[in-house]
Amino acid sequence: MEQPAEHPETEAPIIDVDDDSAFIGEISRLLSNTFEAIIRLEDCVYRSHGMDLTNSELNLLSTVGRAELAEHRAPSMSDVADALGIKRPSATAIVKRLEAKGYIERKRSADDARRIDVTLTRKGECVYRIHAIFNRKMAAEISRGQSTEERRVLLQGIRRLEHAYTEAERAAVQAVARAPFAGRS
Repeated sequence: MEQPAEHPETEAPIIDVDDDSAFIGEISRLLSNTFEAIIRLEDCVYRSHGMDLTNSELNLLSTVGRAELAEHRAPSMSDVADALGIKRPSATAIVKRLEAKGYIERKRSADDARRIDVTLTRKGECVYRIHAIFNRKMAAEISRGQSTEERRVLLQGIRRLEHAYTEAERAAVQAVARAPFAGRS
């Protein structure tokens, strides 16, 4: 039976990683608890700064912020929708809500009058920076004290996790798209 690496911050239960049922149960518990803790922590941080954002709004704001502040370009509505993996009408609805809340502005592109660019307001930039700092602090805390090899293994595990959930989501979306609606003849 393998024992987890000791971390002074947590007392991890001893799990027999060769027992598939115990291993899968522990992964499920950890993922669920982690997801819920992240949501509660983010909510607490953002509410303490007076931010009234849904997760979808925050994701869109972050997408615009990365493009604008890291890549030095204003993304179009299509760029935003593509980056988030959503349809343009959904992105437009979120942008309209963020615009009404004062976080985002839409402007016609100077280069192409058909294109609508999305930019952060000063208030939106502030939220983007708080979100970026929050994420940097969380990543630093997770990787604190890890060797280079441990960091590689952590990234590999998180990438596998992302891939598994992305593929499961894709399959679920396709299944829902193919399924007949309840009550439909």
